[in-house]
Amino acid sequence: MNVIILNKNWLLASGFWLLASGFWLLASGFWLLASGFWLLASGFWLLASGFWLLASGFWLLASGFWLLASASGFWLLASGFCFWLLLLASGFWLLAENFSLFQLSHQNTSTILLLCPISYVSEGAFMRAKSVTIDDVARYAGVSYQTVSRVLNCSPKVSEKTRTKIEKAIAALHYVPNRVAQQLAGKSSDTLGLVTTDLSLHAPSQIASAIKLKARQSGFSVVIAMIDNHDSLACQRAVNELLSQRVEGILINTPLTQIESAEITQQCAKTPVIFLDVDPQSSAYSVVFDPFLGTQQSVQHLLELGHRNIALIAGPKMSISSQLRCQGWLTTLASSGLHPSALVYGNWSADSGYLCVRSLLRDNVDFTAILVASDQMALGVLRALHEHDIAIPSEVSVIGYDDTADSAYFHPPLTTVRQDFRLLGEKSLSQLISLLGDENPLRPTSQVLATELVLRHTTSPPSGLLKKQRTTPQELAEHLVQIAAHPGSL
Repeated sequence: MNVIILNKNWLLASGFWLLASGFWLLASGFWLLASGFWLLASGFWLLASGFWLLASGFWLLASGFWLLASASGFWLLASGFCFWLLLLASGFWLLAENFSLFQLSHQNTSTILLLCPISYVSEGAFMRAKSVTIDDVARYAGVSYQTVSRVLNCSPKVSEKTRTKIEKAIAALHYVPNRVAQQLAGKSSDTLGLVTTDLSLHAPSQIASAIKLKARQSGFSVVIAMIDNHDSLACQRAVNELLSQRVEGILINTPLTQIESAEITQQCAKTPVIFLDVDPQSSAYSVVFDPFLGTQQSVQHLLELGHRNIALIAGPKMSISSQLRCQGWLTTLASSGLHPSALVYGNWSADSGYLCVRSLLRDNVDFTAILVASDQMALGVLRALHEHDIAIPSEVSVIGYDDTADSAYFHPPLTTVRQDFRLLGEKSLSQLISLLGDENPLRPTSQVLATELVLRHTTSPPSGLLKKQRTTPQELAEHLVQIAAHPGSL
């Protein structure tokens, strides 16, 4: 009797333990269900597994209640324990599987981000990384490859409507011609080089502008190499830089001697080169202005007005164009038995012209006229004369050189020697293009362009010589203050 009671008590305790296990399994089922929702991103299969485990938990709970009234509870308890271990292992396996999928998804995402090629197109989308080609432009515009090529080469055999359509396609696709690929394929680059002095100065900038405009009209592009100093080594380095870019021809607008121009011609070998600022007597190909005609015109004009005391303000001593202009002035004066009242050198800038005139006035140089090597220097000359209260042109006449666009608006408007920079740019480029592909060029020639004296309001007959240094009102006021402070010095 006692044994039966003990057995019943043991079975009752076992039933309660199984019931507790069932509740624990039920909680595990809910946990697994929550895990299933978390694993939803990994697939509906994981979610289904969570429901399956929840159902298993309810089944175990029911089994626990059944064991309360069952005589074979021990066997079922063992089965329940084994099944619980199996569920626990399944849960860990699912957790590990989900973590693996999570890592894989990140790896795939990184791979996509790294390997997905992109390129910007007109609609603002991202497409393939391949560069836009001339075929893409042709398809976009609905024309042939050859028609696009004609537009790129500025051929006149394309209607304006078609040209506009292709240009819009080029802009929309951001197409850039691959010059390097064209050269490697044996095609011409249609690129020319220009070596020039400081483009902040009027003459070099105007010449460069004319060259680029004419080149574009002729189907060429221009690469510019600007040098700061006027020595031949700097020019040679600039030429090497252009040759490394495989330009088809080179224009050089920097002052060079005959020897220096010959050395650069040899440096360029088979690449045609045209010089724009050399002695007209040079043996190299050149297109230059006649330096003697311009200086002769300006000196003759002053002599005809009656001037005999003429000061000269030249450009840099090392500049060949400055030397030629100075030589022209001196030769024309000498032919009339005259010498300059003074000869000073500037650097083409307005500031240098201003300082040169101040030095002439400080040294009490007698002059009734000034010949200036550039209009920009002449601007500084006029400023200095105005500051010293010297009337222009009644007391001092001034003649510039270049005829810049602003010289007509100086105060007073400047008389100057006109050089047609647009014509120089066009002529030099046309001559360079004519040399391209010419295997048997003629003997180098120099094309000399004429100059013209433009009369405005800075010249007139002389009224007398400047016998003494003029002072500005400020200088006069300072002098009076000194007298007042030291009355005994009078």
